[in-house]
Amino acid sequence: MNIGGGIKIGNGITIVNDYVPMIVTTNLVANYDAATGVSGSTFLDSSPNAYNATIYNSPSTTTVNGTTVLQLSSASSQYFGYTGGYGTTLNNGFTFDVWCRNLSASTAGTLIAEWSNGTWNSGWTDAQMGFIAGSINAGVYNLGGTIAQSGWSSSTWYNIVMTYDLATVRTYVNGAAGGTIAGTKSNPPGTTPYATYLSMGRPDATGGGNGGSYIGGVANYFNGYIGAWKIYSAALTPTQVTQNFTALRSRYGI
Repeated sequence: MNIGGGIKIGNGITIVNDYVPMIVTTNLVANYDAATGVSGSTFLDSSPNAYNATIYNSPSTTTVNGTTVLQLSSASSQYFGYTGGYGTTLNNGFTFDVWCRNLSASTAGTLIAEWSNGTWNSGWTDAQMGFIAGSINAGVYNLGGTIAQSGWSSSTWYNIVMTYDLATVRTYVNGAAGGTIAGTKSNPPGTTPYATYLSMGRPDATGGGNGGSYIGGVANYFNGYIGAWKIYSAALTPTQVTQNFTALRSRYGI
């Protein structure tokens, strides 16, 4: 008897193992999943924390591969974010795990931006994940560079993951490890320990970040689909990143 991709029990009988793992729930801070969580102008957080985000400027939902996704239009400046902030839970490391598809060919678009407060057009801001022409970029303020994953298509879904363990930023695209940058992230000025505020789809206030945007100076709203966005208060391991990718990939035809 062999236990593997299929279960072979002899006499020519093989039972196909269709098991799909659940997403990682350890250290899960927020889980925005359009398949279950969009209600009017609210993007429900299905984690126990209930950090429900506000959806701005009336984006629509649509169905892709039989799954409901949120469609953001850059022309209408559509985005979402939780104005209450995530407190200090992300100060000891984090993971951002996004399923998305940019519909604008090679046009740039911001995914994640960090802010010093829940007023999205003010204060300290830093673009941390998004698309530019020719690459998918990620990074955080004061690490001295951008991690760029070359090549993307407007016809393809991407699972983009960025982890930070207080020493190194690592990226993954569709389950494959990307680049790394070592260093210590700078945080918004103000009271210590600081609280974290994040938006999805809106560029930082200047389009250039603090001292240089770490996604390449993108001043564009994101134009495309958002399937799911998970936020963790620790850096996921490569095995956990693979688990999350495997859990949702079939939804998006990957």
